[in-house]
Amino acid sequence: MILGIDLGTTNTCAAIIKNGKPVFVKTENTQNDHLLPSVVTFVDKERFIVGEKAKELYTAQPDSTIKSIKSFMGTSQDIVLTNQKTEEKEIFTPIEISAQILSEIKRLAEKQFKKDIDKAVITVPAYFNDKARKDTIKAGELAGFEVMRIINEPTAAALSYGVQKKKLKNQYIMIYDLGGGTFDTSIIEINDDVVEVIASDGDRALGGDNFDYAIFSYLYRLLEGNKKADLKNIKTMAIILKESEAAKNHLSYVSKHKVTLANAKFEETMYREDFEKIIKNLLNKTIVHCKSVIEKSMLKSSDIDRILLVGGSSRIPAVRKLLEDELNITVSQEIDPDLAVVTGAAIQAAIIEGHNVDSVLLDVAPHSLS
Repeated sequence: MILGIDLGTTNTCAAIIKNGKPVFVKTENTQNDHLLPSVVTFVDKERFIVGEKAKELYTAQPDSTIKSIKSFMGTSQDIVLTNQKTEEKEIFTPIEISAQILSEIKRLAEKQFKKDIDKAVITVPAYFNDKARKDTIKAGELAGFEVMRIINEPTAAALSYGVQKKKLKNQYIMIYDLGGGTFDTSIIEINDDVVEVIASDGDRALGGDNFDYAIFSYLYRLLEGNKKADLKNIKTMAIILKESEAAKNHLSYVSKHKVTLANAKFEETMYREDFEKIIKNLLNKTIVHCKSVIEKSMLKSSDIDRILLVGGSSRIPAVRKLLEDELNITVSQEIDPDLAVVTGAAIQAAIIEGHNVDSVLLDVAPHSLS
């Protein structure tokens, strides 16, 4: 059995194809049991807490907890975490932290499917460089996997869409993949059972995390004159960041959200209009990449049949409106944005195993190969 894995900045998920349908690995996430928060808390040299419990510990133990580790893949930056009991500091690489997340998803998959799983297909952002891709493979190997293939996230989403929309004729689709830490966009052509990626663009440092920090900056400025808010305290910073993430998530579904910081006796009602103003410049950057990928594809906007939204941050209502206004292309969210990529990874894994999934994938290399 080969496991398809979407190793995400915010969440990680995994799946296999069984009887022609994706079966997702269940986690302990109370909000969505298909998603494992990509958060790791350091306990000691041999023990780590991964997932929902680590996410809950972030505000209480920010110096022993790391999230968004994917943003560091391909870099030489060390991660310093502190043992809460001994206050001893330990240094880890992004590869080692990512391996802990992959080890946990491996454990959950083996528990659910009741068999050892030692092979995987892992997705990465299209604009991950060669080192980041190799580091992802190393993390997989450290977790006990033989990494059968690394596949670009927009490509995986395209594969998922192509298989589920069988026998489409000459369809051009733009993948708009706005995840937790990266933005990717690709133009794909679907014709019968062939899915071809003809152009890619994006920014590996633009995603939902940037929205969190934009809200964080907004709240920080409001708190600067509040004498009860200790803005030099790392736990206070972690709480504000957590509230920022909650505001982003809620304002993607509702029109207003109340931010509460009990220790500072601070309450602020944020409205969706406020949120959209705060992130406007960031969203405009994604449009620049969308226009660039259309130019690279040698197509016109009118040639593209629809835009497929992928990634949790693509749920923000302003995304759909901006795309329709700027590109005049129909926007579609027919596949769960959180599960499109992992479904494609599982399909690729099934293809490698020799299963018939009625699709052939032709990808492009976003970088020159040495």
